[in-house]
Amino acid sequence: MGAQSNSYLVESVTGIQTVKSLAVEATMQKRWEDYLAKYVTSSFKLANISNIASALSNMLQKGMTITILYFGVKLVIANKLTIGQLIAFQMFSNQFSAPILRLVNLWNEFQQCLLGIDRLGDILNNPIELQSNNSITLPNIKEVALNLIIFPLNIMLICLML
Repeated sequence: MGAQSNSYLVESVTGIQTVKSLAVEATMQKRWEDYLAKYVTSSFKLANISNIASALSNMLQKGMTITILYFGVKLVIANKLTIGQLIAFQMFSNQFSAPILRLVNLWNEFQQCLLGIDRLGDILNNPIELQSNNSITLPNIKEVALNLIIFPLNIMLICLML
């Protein structure tokens, strides 16, 4: 969406003479605003999905910690586990779960990378524009004749300028 919005804007600015000569500024602006609105909407949805995934991973991490502590404390009270063993187990579980949680958080960046590669592929797969070594030449103008040309002058304006 962002690439489409940006390319449309660049094409509009590059061809501004054509846009102005055809008097389609309003139509072009409306279309660009529609592209921009779609881009902003999709970016917002992506941010929401990313926030939800991050919240879920944090919730799972906290739930795992609470579960380990709950059952660990029960085992410590029953003298089946020492406090040191509980702390060591908690540390090992954090060392085990940290890379998994980082993978969950990297998923969004991975998706953005894939999207960027797709856009790059779109650019690279476009056909090459035909280029010609022949320059456009206009016929030589031999003579220009100006007949009955009148330039109306406002005498008051000339007096004020002096």
